[in-house]
Amino acid sequence: MPVWRDSEYVCALADDERYFGHIYKYGEWHAFDATHLNDAADGLRDLGVFTSVGAAKRAVERSIARPDGASAADPVSPGAYKEPLRECPLPSNSLH
Repeated sequence: MPVWRDSEYVCALADDERYFGHIYKYGEWHAFDATHLNDAADGLRDLGVFTSVGAAKRAVERSIARPDGASAADPVSPGAYKEPLRECPLPSNSLH
């Protein structure tokens, strides 16, 4: 079962064998899905920029819950990702 591994500026979603995605704080939270390529097929799928750690984590969770590669903005069935969210600690001196 994947869990969030959190640090001050980076949170990664992984299990014992696989890495699924991450978020990092640079001003705001940037989210990436490591299970799908971006449109150019040269990197991770960029899920966008979010003002809260929770919203960024949910974007990763929604995106990896889609085996068909649909966008994270598309609706997902409730409960598709069952791991409860843990908050990533906010940095004491955030970059703005």
